[in-house]
Amino acid sequence: MCELSDLELLERVAQRDQAALATLYDRWAAKMLGVIRRFLRDPALAEDVLQQTFLEVWLKAASFA
Repeated sequence: MCELSDLELLERVAQRDQAALATLYDRWAAKMLGVIRRFLRDPALAEDVLQQTFLEVWLKAASFA
């Protein structure tokens, strides 16, 4: 599934494709966590924000795609 674009993955997430969400997570989580940590300077809080962000993607993917 890695050959799909982010938009294609997001469209699949909107259809409740868990594998698509996992691929997006694998593709972006490390970079996002790095940025979030720079702002928050609290690793535990940064991980919570990252988790909440991907939860929002899961819940609202249809409105993003």
